[in-house]
Order: sequence, then structure tokens, then C-alpha cells
Amino acid sequence: MAKQSNLNSVTLYLIKQKPFTEDFPAWPETMGVYNKYLPRLGYNIWWIAPSPEVQEPTIKKWENVNLYLIPFNASSLISELMSLIRFAIESFKFLSQQLKQKKNEKVILQVRDTIEGVVVAILLKKKYSNVPIVLNYSFLFYEGVADAFKEKRVGILRLLYWWFFYKILLYRLMRHFDLILPISREMKIKFARELGIPEDKQITLPLGFDPDVFYPPSKEKRRNLRKLLGFDENDVIILYPGSISRSRRVSRFVKALTPVLKKYKNLKLVLVGRGDEVEEIKKYAEDNNIANKNKIIITGWVSPKEIVKYYQISDIGISLIKPNQAHLVSSPCKLFEYLGTGLAVVANSEIPEQKRVVSGSKGGILVGWESIPTSLSGIVEHLMLSPKDRKKMGFFGYKHVLKNRSFKKHSERVNRAYRQLLEKGEDT
Repeated sequence: MAKQSNLNSVTLYLIKQKPFTEDFPAWPETMGVYNKYLPRLGYNIWWIAPSPEVQEPTIKKWENVNLYLIPFNASSLISELMSLIRFAIESFKFLSQQLKQKKNEKVILQVRDTIEGVVVAILLKKKYSNVPIVLNYSFLFYEGVADAFKEKRVGILRLLYWWFFYKILLYRLMRHFDLILPISREMKIKFARELGIPEDKQITLPLGFDPDVFYPPSKEKRRNLRKLLGFDENDVIILYPGSISRSRRVSRFVKALTPVLKKYKNLKLVLVGRGDEVEEIKKYAEDNNIANKNKIIITGWVSPKEIVKYYQISDIGISLIKPNQAHLVSSPCKLFEYLGTGLAVVANSEIPEQKRVVSGSKGGILVGWESIPTSLSGIVEHLMLSPKDRKKMGFFGYKHVLKNRSFKKHSERVNRAYRQLLEKGEDT
């Protein structure tokens, strides 16, 4: 009981990169772990975040966390850089005041994905040496931009920015953190081999799903949702939610699915999202005489609270990700949300996290990236014509992720790591 009492007094400050908006407050894992489940374990959590919705630094309560929001303007590269500088200064000032007030309390300072936050955390650590600092890293940002540069999707200035701050500076400063939370086993191994960060100083915090939000619906709920969203009870729905962009190569699997979409009247492909490939896909659908047959439905942006409805009406989830250097160490969120909703999944085998989960759960079918143009249509046709196989995959996949990949499970793991950090601090 004494440990639980101590835990109840822990305050965790999370400096996050993703701008806060009411429509999209944070990525799913941040919402699940740092808004829902850790507060249930007794943590008092603050998010320090940029936000385009405030004109001056603002403190407010939102759901289960406290917010300190700092104005953010990304209308141009210069405006964005000025906003990031302001974010660093305001974050440092606010946290200095907070840590001074909580001098004799249990505090953890965590940074998620932001170099500005990394600098702030290390500067504060010099003054408050007893405060553990933690880095949660969810994506290889420089490597992702380098891939985009090769494909001529970003310019040289943006590449240089990410190279200096996220390849040179961040990788050097990372060693000063007490704990690293990489998003996958592969990222953990990369940091150990290339940066010399011991594996026992890292705890993976992969993506997952919230079982209170994503779950297999009842037949009645599924039927009602289909009617609400304009689908027939007998439709077989293939789902892809996310960025419809060239970086994701969504058009690649759209083209691969065209033969089977044409062959079966009740087979539908639903793309939930927006991006720079939307117009290309629409034109392709028109050129191939499927635009006016309701075969490919592009919904546009859907709020996180509404998107689960599309999962619950669907039968097959597509998680095909170009295996570039950044994605090879990724942990695809949609994979776990598909499995958590009881969908059969089609995923490419080059992404280790996908191969591990799909193979381990028996929740879907793996396909090679290069085989998509020739194999995907046949795989989907098999799943369409085999509802028993889909049901069996959905059952096994759901059981696996519920046991191993819920945000509740992830929260329990990082909670144990935080306890050890705090106990270590008490001993020094």
C-alpha cells in the first residue's frame, strides 16, 4: 500500500511535438497511455504542447490531463521556426516554475519527439538532478524526411533542418536521458548499436489500441452502423484509414485491387482520410470506369471519435506500408485497431512489427511489398469468398492484441519503469 500511496503523488510532465487541437488532441498512443490509463494509476499528468488554437500561453483542464498550450503558427517555414523557438522558451519558463514548486515531490519530465523539448529537459536536469528525464521516440524523423527528399516531396532546406536537429543534435543528446521509450524492438536495437544506448536503459512503447473504443461490434450494431453510413448489409468492405499520400503509396494497392473490385458488385474499398494522392486516385477510378459505381469511397477527414464506426462496419483491413528506412522500425497503429475490432488483416511482411504480430496472432495474411500488384487481388478475393476464414482470423487477432497490445498493458509496463526510476532517485 505504501508504494501505491507514493505513486499517487507522481506528477508527469509530457512535452509533446504534435500540436494540440480539439479535433485532434494527440496521437492514439498518447491519448491512451497519457490521458486515460496512467491517470487511472494515480498519475497527475500535464501536456505541454504547441497549439494553433490559442493566442497566448494557456493553462486549462482537458479530459484527464492538465494542458499548458503555447501558440503555434505553421503557415510558413519562418513562422514555424519562430513558433518552435517560442515553444522552447515558454516550456522552459513554465517547467522551471513547476519544478521549483514541486521541489520535494515525485516528478518525471518526459519528452515526446521534439528536439525543443529535449533541450529544455536537459537544461532543467542540470538544476533539478533528482528529476528523471525520459524520451519517448515514435518515428525516425530525419530518415523519414530523407526518404521524402529522395522522392522530391520536400526541399533541401527542410532536409537540412531535420538533419541537423534530429540526426546530429538529438542523437547526441539522447544519451543524457535516464530512460528511452522507443516505439519498437527494431528502434531499440538501432539505438543500442548505432548510438551506444544500453538496451537495459530502454523500454519499448509500441503502438496498440484502446479496447474500450475498438472492439468487435454486435451484429445489430454493425447492421445499424452500415445503414447509417450508407452501406448494404451484404457488402464486403475493405478498409484503409490514414494518410492517402504518396509517402504511403496508397494508389499502389488501389490499382492492385481494381480487378477484384470490378469482379464483385458487393465488394467496396473505403479510404478514410486525405492527402496528396486523393486526386490521382479519383482520376484513376474515373479512367477505369469505377468512379460512378461506388466501388472506391473516399470519405475525407474523419474525427478520431467517429473513425471507429468505419472499423466496425468493415471486414478486411489493409496495412501496406512502403518498407523504407523509417517505416522498417515503425509500429503501425491501424494494424492493432484492425485486430482489436476483429477484422482480418492484409499486411506486408517487410515491416518486422507487422510480421511479428500477424504471424503470432494468426489474424491475417502477409504479402511482400513487391508482390502487391500481382498477389493482393487474389488474397482479397479469397477473404471475400471465405467468411469463415475472416471470422477465424478476426477471433484470433482480437484475442492476441487484447492480451498483448492494449494501451492498458503498455501503461502498466511504463508504470513499472517509472517506479524503478523514482526508486533509483531516492537511493542516490
